[in-house]
Amino acid sequence: MAARNIARQTKGHYPAPTAALAVMRDTFAMSLERGLEREAQVLGQLIVTDVCKNLVHIFFLSQRAKKRNAPAAARPVQQAAILGAGVMGSAIAWLFASKSVPVLLKDIRQEVVSAGMERIRNLFSKKAGDRPETVERVASQMALVTGTIDLEKMADADLVIEAVIEKMQVKQTVLKETEARLKKTAIFATNTSALSVSELQQVAARPENVGGMHFFNPVDRMPLVEIIRGRHTSGTTVATLFDLALRLGKTPILVADGPGFLVNRLLMAYLNEACLMAEEGVDWQSLDHLTTNFGLPMGPFRLIDEVGIDIAVEVGNTISSAFSYLKRCRLLEQLNKAGLLGKKGGSGFYLYRSKKETPANPVANRVLKLSGGRLATENDLRRLLLLMVNEAGRCLDEQVVATPEDIDTGMVFGIGFPPFRGGLCRWADHQGRPALVLELRQLAEIHGERFVPCANLENNAGFYPVKTK
Repeated sequence: MAARNIARQTKGHYPAPTAALAVMRDTFAMSLERGLEREAQVLGQLIVTDVCKNLVHIFFLSQRAKKRNAPAAARPVQQAAILGAGVMGSAIAWLFASKSVPVLLKDIRQEVVSAGMERIRNLFSKKAGDRPETVERVASQMALVTGTIDLEKMADADLVIEAVIEKMQVKQTVLKETEARLKKTAIFATNTSALSVSELQQVAARPENVGGMHFFNPVDRMPLVEIIRGRHTSGTTVATLFDLALRLGKTPILVADGPGFLVNRLLMAYLNEACLMAEEGVDWQSLDHLTTNFGLPMGPFRLIDEVGIDIAVEVGNTISSAFSYLKRCRLLEQLNKAGLLGKKGGSGFYLYRSKKETPANPVANRVLKLSGGRLATENDLRRLLLLMVNEAGRCLDEQVVATPEDIDTGMVFGIGFPPFRGGLCRWADHQGRPALVLELRQLAEIHGERFVPCANLENNAGFYPVKTK
């Protein structure tokens, strides 16, 4: 039973749990001395594996932000406010309250605020479990959250995070209306997943106080926060947002302003490529299966459903408009027009009628005129991964982020790139740079400019310095 449970949970990617179980079984009847000797022997074998080295690398990535030397002092945040009481806004408000930071949750309609407050209450109840003190505990935590439709109550906020619809005009209007009611030292952060922070700053009276703080969904489980510096964002604003992310228990990375920032730029290129493969005749369910076998938490089409097909269309359009070399796929727009929203709407590529069973949605195939198709292969998987690797190199070339460590942190803690592989850049380095570049050139001959190796890949031996023995 234990062996089966380990196999189910690790999918064969993590050798340590299986080895630990074997040691317990083999040493049960041994003396303490012999048992410890056997344990040390197995531990020595595990320590030198690539999986162990990669997991140590991930641990150090998780600690990097805590050791950052900030160029400016952070401002204290004693009162926060969230604009937008939808799924993301209410989850962010929950996070602040869970860390004992008083927070306002504001929307323009009382019924939306009430629904947001109920989501927060449910999250607190879920985390508290069945402990006897649950009711009192949840009540004390909810006391830190105030729902409102009154913008005037923003006056005492040290920080405001907007989580409204992904439309620049709407966000700019919200910024102008809110900023007029804030104290001069208050910081305004946008939770946008792809829109320009610098463009948002254009309407600000105090653009130096405007930055990006991009949380990932679901907020209660995803560790990453992208801190985005717009053209006019001050060092103090960046330091405040960065330190606040740490205070909230998150893993922040500093990202320059640009379409999709880091994670969504790489992610949307990957998701778009998966849709192009489906258009070309690759069976999309087999592609989901192949990517999860690689170690990703879910396949591209399941992930699209989780993100929301409408959101994926919005972000995808932003990315493809900004980077002309990315070939545009129409599959998601067709599903969106047909009213399929993904998990939140009950149907997308999959059906979500129960929590236990989520079968493929036959309507999706009919809408998209997909039938059957060839099964995905290892070459298809590498095509998806190498496109992300090339985009990662471009992000370094363009100084979207400063280091490959930033990319690996973003990909592991933002989308769940398999930790046992060490991150996207570390995985790419294991492939060997000459072979990787050659493979990209071959893909470029077939699929076009997006696979032409970037300068970083052409001019460097690897993302990370090559260690000499």
